[in-house]
Amino acid sequence: MGMVVEHIREDHEHITKSLGILQKIFMKSERSAIINKIDLSECIRFNAIFTGLCHKEKEETILFKKLAKKGNGIIRSEIDSLSAEHKLCRTYIKNLQDLFPEDPYELISPRFITCVVGYINQMESHIEKENKNLFPIIEHYLTDTEQERVCEQFNEYEEYVMEACASKYIKSNIDYLIRKYS
Repeated sequence: MGMVVEHIREDHEHITKSLGILQKIFMKSERSAIINKIDLSECIRFNAIFTGLCHKEKEETILFKKLAKKGNGIIRSEIDSLSAEHKLCRTYIKNLQDLFPEDPYELISPRFITCVVGYINQMESHIEKENKNLFPIIEHYLTDTEQERVCEQFNEYEEYVMEACASKYIKSNIDYLIRKYS
């Protein structure tokens, strides 16, 4: 397994953890219980910053551009498909942010819950698709040297985003929440 695939796989693990936390926040809450909106807010923040601004942008601005230069129609078709899914995921994240109640005592709307379920389903499907379709493309078309350079760019970009968004510990927060909801 190449460096780029390993890097993306690690991102997917953190994203999958956040999706599991979202599910558990709603499953753990009894019908009359108050949902922990602080934890819920942290999951939404993680998905907005790490998944949306960091992971997806690393793929689109670094990896997909590198792969597109290979000029293969199959690659371009797959990149277009994954980019369209990225756009849909960004829409879900924006809707989650917009629908999240400001007042901690306000009830979570059915639209918000529907959006959470849609987002989780979309992301799980997307991760599976990347694992199945994108990983073999990376392995086949990028040399070890190219993968090393892409990973360097990934790391630089992620560091920049995390610093710019004051989110240096965002992965640690998700690790804490996964332990809390296990």
